[in-house]
Amino acid sequence: REIVMGEHSPGRLLKMQESEILQRVTELAVRQPKVFQIVESTNLRQLNRLHKSDGLSDLKAAYRAPRFI
Repeated sequence: REIVMGEHSPGRLLKMQESEILQRVTELAVRQPKVFQIVESTNLRQLNRLHKSDGLSDLKAAYRAPRFI
């Protein structure tokens, strides 16, 4: 719920519905399985990053090969 209703979340800032956010996050995990993984428990879904990132390498990769979800 934090990604949907949190103070600076896409749900609040971009007025995105929970289903749309879930779809985009799921697509992200499918497109980049070596980077992200979705973990589901009884009533909680989490997007986990499999390796630590410095942020700069992610930004460079995004500009090298932009993908619009």
